[in-house]
Amino acid sequence: GQDPEAHVMYELGGNYAEFLTDIGIDDEAPPGSSATFQVWIDGQPEFDSGIMQAQSPVRHLRIGVAGAKILKLVVTDGGNGNLGDNTDWAGARLIAK
Repeated sequence: GQDPEAHVMYELGGNYAEFLTDIGIDDEAPPGSSATFQVWIDGQPEFDSGIMQAQSPVRHLRIGVAGAKILKLVVTDGGNGNLGDNTDWAGARLIAK
């Protein structure tokens, strides 16, 4: 089957203060699309969006990462498979200390 999770990791080296991004399901995703967005810092869960639907409003995240070594961004399939789940981490950026 298809992997219910996709993730990307960034090595921060303790050099950043904040991680900012807007999260949501892409406007072009089919109706019924859903996903869960998670942010992990140094192996610990820092944020979980819960299930977001295609119609869910964009959410703005501002997460402190001071001293963090590893930032991991995770998207899961929302429990209904990942077919058509186009997810966006819009404007994702790190703010230096």
